[in-house]
Amino acid sequence: MMTPMHYILPILGVMISIHYIMSFQYEEYGKATSISNIADQWTGPKSNPLYKTPVPDEYCKPDSSMHSQDRRANASIAVLVRNSELWEIMSSMKQLEDRFNRKFRYPYVFLNDEPFTQSLKHHIRALTSATVEFGLIPSDHWRQASWIDEERASKSRDDMVRNDVIYGVTIAASGYRNMCRFNSGFFYQHELLQKYRYYWRVEPDIQLFCDVDCDPFLMMQDQKVYGFTIAILEIPATIPTLWNVVKSFIGANPDLVTPGNAMEFLSDDGGEFYSLCHFWSNFEIADLDFW
Repeated sequence: MMTPMHYILPILGVMISIHYIMSFQYEEYGKATSISNIADQWTGPKSNPLYKTPVPDEYCKPDSSMHSQDRRANASIAVLVRNSELWEIMSSMKQLEDRFNRKFRYPYVFLNDEPFTQSLKHHIRALTSATVEFGLIPSDHWRQASWIDEERASKSRDDMVRNDVIYGVTIAASGYRNMCRFNSGFFYQHELLQKYRYYWRVEPDIQLFCDVDCDPFLMMQDQKVYGFTIAILEIPATIPTLWNVVKSFIGANPDLVTPGNAMEFLSDDGGEFYSLCHFWSNFEIADLDFW
């Protein structure tokens, strides 16, 4: 005697077979009946991360160079480099030209705290058809300010050396602190950058692992203010007083704190403690008016 179960199993098998055949033959049917789509009906659709959102075609030129009538941002590629880093910056620039700027031809601004050698200028200009300018950084934008308490600063640096804190060296032994000072507070004031609205910071010895067929400057112009590539945790020993100073400034200037700011990026408890999360500015693209 045939039980109902004997009928149900063959029917289910036929239905499942038809479903798979329909899924392969009709793409829309497959999408509509997919498990992820059904789950979205119950829980709501999940938004894609930004890196999965395609760049609109209007910003891209995958196969050809820019023409005079093409829309173009008022932007430059800003490079801080020493004469001794010629081969490293040539490597960076060669990649940037091959993967991006041979098509877009954005101008370069090279800056140094010492006059550039003719050899460096010659080699750099040979790598691009874009406009190239070379500038000297004013001494007061590069070196430690005269009003700094040098005795206190020197003691602090000596303490960091004893405690093996990274970059805990004297100013005379390393230009790293001067470079950080310039990039943090003065680079946007340089006369060669005044005519531009946007900049892309490029350093010696970087690598680009893929073609950049879309114009990030135009995307910034239409949508963004600041862009970076990596965010990691800061080393606490290098910034023992930073967050207390930030909190004091916020307390004294609440009118300067913009609503919808990035506090959640910096703190997990509304600003009481610093999360140590910070972005590296080594490969930033930004609006100069932001500064």
